[in-house]
Amino acid sequence: MRTRNPLFIDTHIDIHGSAPALAVSLLLGLILCLPGIAGAAVTVTGTGEPSMDLKNVQKAVDAGGEIVLKGRFDFGSDGSIKIRQQTRISGVLGSDGRPDTTIMGGRWSLHSPLPVPGAPPSNPGPIVSLKNLRFTGARGTPLHFEYVGALTVRNIVVEKVRPETIRLKGFQNGSAKFAAGIVVGTRLAQRRKPIKDAVTGKIRITDSRFYMDVDHPSRTLGRGIMCVWTHAAAIRIAGNVVRNATRNGIEAFDNYTGPDGVLEIEGNNIITDREGIEYPNPLTPNGIAAGWFLDTATGASPSAGAPPVVSRNRIEVRGDRSIGLALFANNAVAVCNDLILAGGEDAMGIAQTGSFGFFMNNRIRGMGRYAVYTAPFENFRAAGNTFGWTQASGFDALRGNFYFGSDGNSVLGKSGPVVDKGRGNRFLDIKPCSLPGIDPGEDWEPVEDLP
Repeated sequence: MRTRNPLFIDTHIDIHGSAPALAVSLLLGLILCLPGIAGAAVTVTGTGEPSMDLKNVQKAVDAGGEIVLKGRFDFGSDGSIKIRQQTRISGVLGSDGRPDTTIMGGRWSLHSPLPVPGAPPSNPGPIVSLKNLRFTGARGTPLHFEYVGALTVRNIVVEKVRPETIRLKGFQNGSAKFAAGIVVGTRLAQRRKPIKDAVTGKIRITDSRFYMDVDHPSRTLGRGIMCVWTHAAAIRIAGNVVRNATRNGIEAFDNYTGPDGVLEIEGNNIITDREGIEYPNPLTPNGIAAGWFLDTATGASPSAGAPPVVSRNRIEVRGDRSIGLALFANNAVAVCNDLILAGGEDAMGIAQTGSFGFFMNNRIRGMGRYAVYTAPFENFRAAGNTFGWTQASGFDALRGNFYFGSDGNSVLGKSGPVVDKGRGNRFLDIKPCSLPGIDPGEDWEPVEDLP
């Protein structure tokens, strides 16, 4: 990480110098290496004037290092800070532990752009860390990271995002509105194809709040967290609150993780809007959508990398045709998720299009068409999945608890009403079990007279 030294100290050691001089030089060198000495944080205080706030913050970000933002900043209607250096930006907390530092307005308020638009970078992107900041009234999204070598976002609040107009092929008059709490990956800026090596390393989005209310939900592609087209990244999205996204609360699509990457979505709390945009399909708005949607040929191949692991999320979907958890991936894992269908009769709890997934101890409540729905999608075959002990006693199934439009899936535990259009699907009424304890006082003697 680039650091800035407030004082210049010549640490050159003259090998012909005296012993005391040499000792002093060594001591000064050691002092410079101590944590906190060579990289003192720079504090920037908001003025409320867009021209001054943009200038002051950009100057600090250009220098890199640790930056503390205090007060209220105004980035105007379209102001944007370009992040090109390794940077740690933090705000100040209020007495309630929530971010007190506020950044108002802007378009892509904090943005890490590619060095050359549309071209793979020759070097890893900057390492960026953000925490304890509130963004209000940004246009499009306040946080857009298309070029980073690692990213940490923690305790961020996003509210009152102003949707921006984007072109959508095949959608009514060809345009719609777009709004997101945070965008990671190259999908927004470079919509034709993913850019290799643009977003890499550890990506952490945790303990943040995204309030995504908009005026026209049926015409707005709204996401709380959008992570699409990263490369060789280890992604963790955990402990966030997302409210009223009009497409997907959390969307993690087409992230080539590679052999060492991960995609973990854990412990998030999501409530969707009642309405959503019917694009690219009428199933909307949804809680979590993950896997491969844009390039299912790559997604269905072993080279795709790590499948999503989705656990301990609480998701309430309120649309007429919402899906709580939609997975487009082979070998996906979904355990201990609590899904509530609070919208219309065509809603579904879990939709799985991939094969060999492991679904265990998920609870589905409310009313909808199916609690669990499996069917092929493009290159995904939806075969060989295992659904263990799905809790659907609080679910009012208008058509069935399970729908299978594919083959070789298994249900462990009580299944309830089933619509089976596939072949070789098994329904095994096996109760959950626990092994008996081992008596620590029990004697055990080896048998020595075996032949």
